[in-house]
Amino acid sequence: MKKRNFIHITLILFIFILILAACGQSGESNLAGKQEKAAEGNKVIRVGTSGKTIPSSYYDDNKKLVGYDIDVINEIAKRSGYKVEYTVADFSGLFGLIESNRIDTIANQAEITPEREKKFNFTEPYVYSAWQLVVRGDDDKIRSLEDLDGKIIAQGMGTAKEKYLEDYKNKHGIDFDLKSYEDSGGIFLDIVNKRLDANLVDYPSGLIKIEKSGLDLKYAGDPFEPTVFAFPFKKDNQELQKLFDEKLAELKEDGTLKKLSEKWFKLDVTKPLDID
Repeated sequence: MKKRNFIHITLILFIFILILAACGQSGESNLAGKQEKAAEGNKVIRVGTSGKTIPSSYYDDNKKLVGYDIDVINEIAKRSGYKVEYTVADFSGLFGLIESNRIDTIANQAEITPEREKKFNFTEPYVYSAWQLVVRGDDDKIRSLEDLDGKIIAQGMGTAKEKYLEDYKNKHGIDFDLKSYEDSGGIFLDIVNKRLDANLVDYPSGLIKIEKSGLDLKYAGDPFEPTVFAFPFKKDNQELQKLFDEKLAELKEDGTLKKLSEKWFKLDVTKPLDID
């Protein structure tokens, strides 16, 4: 009798242990699932931008950050299950923020240049552009860079155009005064007020900027120096760069990128411009 009771008690304890083990595994599984979902919800792309570059990144009348680059980034994030964390800073400091690991990439018309490619990897281009001179509406003397002799031209600090003009001046001996603006938003007004003579802009966006400014400005001569914009990443951030390339390919394939381009630039900048 005692032996039979002992067997019964042993069986009951064994079954009880099995139930506890099953509950523990279920709890661990649920916890792991919750942790995985939380991790997915915490995925963040850290993006640097100036908020001063029409129509790619700027603040609208409601103080909301908008623009072509902003829409592209937000669409990539949405399709990838990421959230976007924007850091607004002067353009001249944005690449330094990547180097110091405070942001992952830049959404601000970042042009691919040989100097930048030494430090950063770039995605496939999402904008094809070219450069264009802007002058006062009544100025018919400036048609090209050669006509800038004795003139004053201004560019945003740290931009590829600033570097190009510095090199051009030294190479060709054209005696123009190059002013560097930390905030390029005041350049157009300074041209109209005759404190400057010209500014070099990107062909697609320049027309939008002139229209929004309401100032008496115009394009001088023809566009030149074809260039492209892409998203830069640290050399060791290849996983995120690859993700961006995959999503950009999707956006091109389904027509979303073209639609966003025409929304902000009023033309398709997702393919090389015909500037001949």
